Amino acid sequence: MSPIRVEYGTTRSVIIVGPIVIKFPKVLWYLKNIRSILLCLISGHVSVDYIVGCHKLGWIILCNGITSNWTEYTTYIKTRASFLVPVFASCGLISIQLYEDGKVPSMDESIGIADALSKKCNLCLNIDPHDFHSPENWRKTRNGYKLIDYGDKYYRRSGPISGLILALHPEITEICSQTQ
Repeated sequence: MSPIRVEYGTTRSVIIVGPIVIKFPKVLWYLKNIRSILLCLISGHVSVDYIVGCHKLGWIILCNGITSNWTEYTTYIKTRASFLVPVFASCGLISIQLYEDGKVPSMDESIGIADALSKKCNLCLNIDPHDFHSPENWRKTRNGYKLIDYGDKYYRRSGPISGLILALHPEITEICSQTQ
């Protein structure tokens, strides 16, 4: 493993330095998007609707990254749940999290966590499938499963994952520690 690694998600860029993960919303991507919009506007080769759509998409991605950083931090601080990878600090524009070096579980394993929660709590999960069902968001460790990406989005059609974690963190903790 190299000393510094950079990874890119949908709404955030991540720098991994040893045991620390630093998450940033895609600010540079947004600024490049604005530059492209201005060039298109000056050239006159695209419609105004296209330019407005590009700006809205860029704004949503930027706001999603900021919201994800902030809600990961506040959710961890409020619950200190053992299945959440700790977030030490955040102001939205930057978030500092512990690096969790575990194995990425299979799709069946990650879906199994959500299914177990649905059965245990007798509820239908109305959350973004990316949150609980995506194996990339989990790490399988010797102490159970750990959720590494649990921030809310500024814009989404489903319920916030932070609300689910805040309401059910004892149940989720139990499921994540039992599921091996």
